[in-house]
Amino acid sequence: DGGTNVNQYTLIYDLLFPAGSDRVRRTLLQTDSANLVDGSFRVDENNGVGVNGVYQGKILPDTWYRLALAVDLAGPGPHPVVVKFINGLKVGTQVLPEGLDGRWSLSTDPSHPYALLFGDNDTNAAPSYVSSVQLRSGRLSDAAISAMGGPAATKVPGAICIKPSGNVQRVFWSGTVLESADSLGGAWSTVNNATKPYTPPAPLQTQKFFRAR
Repeated sequence: DGGTNVNQYTLIYDLLFPAGSDRVRRTLLQTDSANLVDGSFRVDENNGVGVNGVYQGKILPDTWYRLALAVDLAGPGPHPVVVKFINGLKVGTQVLPEGLDGRWSLSTDPSHPYALLFGDNDTNAAPSYVSSVQLRSGRLSDAAISAMGGPAATKVPGAICIKPSGNVQRVFWSGTVLESADSLGGAWSTVNNATKPYTPPAPLQTQKFFRAR
């Protein structure tokens, strides 16, 4: 994206705040690896989502939500922005005051190539229950986030990896549907009754591709 940091990303949470965390500031993401400044995104005292006095949507206590923050600091479309979704519904688009490699980018410095979930430099933190968190490369489209809908026991969909166990390949995945294809271009078909993890039947093909929804 033209910078040295990660400037386009989507962060998705399935979370719940208990009643004791209602109407207090709760940091969601801290991009300062040293945790010396205020968090970068939060839920505020009125239960809205945002930063810098711009809070949208509503996060009520004792309720599970799927919260998504789609960040684009580089363009070519409108930027720098964060687009906010709650349970697949867009609740706001906020213009950020810093762009490429600024405050809302994610560090790639080899000495501290990370950000902090729920971290804050002072008191803007509160207890929460977290089912799953997913960080996606790039800003996901509005349609892709909307299709994820609300929180589910199957976790945030789309995470997948394949790990060998001896001579067996096992597919670890999240979501409700596992699909396979013989090439990246498809055609994709549903793997019926796919277990978690899923073990492809032997003998293995020369190549096989999987994706989760």
